[in-house]
Amino acid sequence: TCCRTWCPTRRATFFRLAALLRMSILRPSNPEDPTDFESRFVHDVYDNIAPHFSATRYRMWPRVAAFLAEVPHGSIVADVGCGNGKNADCFQGNSRLAVIGSDRSEALIKVCQSRGIESMVCDNLQLPYRTCSFDVVVSIAVIHHMSTEDRRRTALKELLRILRPGGRLLVYAWALEQEKKFPSQEVLVPWHLQAKYVQKDGGSEELSRDEEDPVHLRYYHLFTAGELEGLVQSTESARILDSYYDKDNWAVVAEKF
Repeated sequence: TCCRTWCPTRRATFFRLAALLRMSILRPSNPEDPTDFESRFVHDVYDNIAPHFSATRYRMWPRVAAFLAEVPHGSIVADVGCGNGKNADCFQGNSRLAVIGSDRSEALIKVCQSRGIESMVCDNLQLPYRTCSFDVVVSIAVIHHMSTEDRRRTALKELLRILRPGGRLLVYAWALEQEKKFPSQEVLVPWHLQAKYVQKDGGSEELSRDEEDPVHLRYYHLFTAGELEGLVQSTESARILDSYYDKDNWAVVAEKF
């Protein structure tokens, strides 16, 4: 029988039920080590769904584009958590900005590199860049995957560390107040991987008709109104220039002291 703790049997049953119901579920109240938790419910997931995920991300969001359009000619931009490189891809062949992408997912960086986008695999919590080396840093839908407040703050501090004084930071994170209602700020959101993107034995292979599409659960911390601003202010490294709600995300524009 299963004990009252979050044992593997209960975990598997809980996640399977959520997948069948096709809904977001609460994060366990007593999670394991955050590094291991994020590896399983963020990093491994994106590596597994990368081709499918990339196929759904192909256009820069208008307000992100507007922000970058105001960046001075010749600026060096870090796109941290760049995914498939959709933002940097808009500047391919355009010498106005130099955009360098990075992501924790090796599979997504392979997509970037196949497009000729300058990018590398690295962790937002410990970026390999020199201090004060970028004019602009963007982080679009990334820090909500950090599973503790301390780790989210550390991620922001790293973004600000690599930014030069006077440089600008744009951060987006999922909002609790979005149209789709979630049961908690801490959720696991299912990604239903289409059969044509399933990887088997090192290559793509269609599922048989009696097989269900695999479901991968991604962890999110959903930000409430004012929470992202407060987190940026807690770094004591930047002043907030603007904050707004856009495409189910809270966004902040900040300038480094």
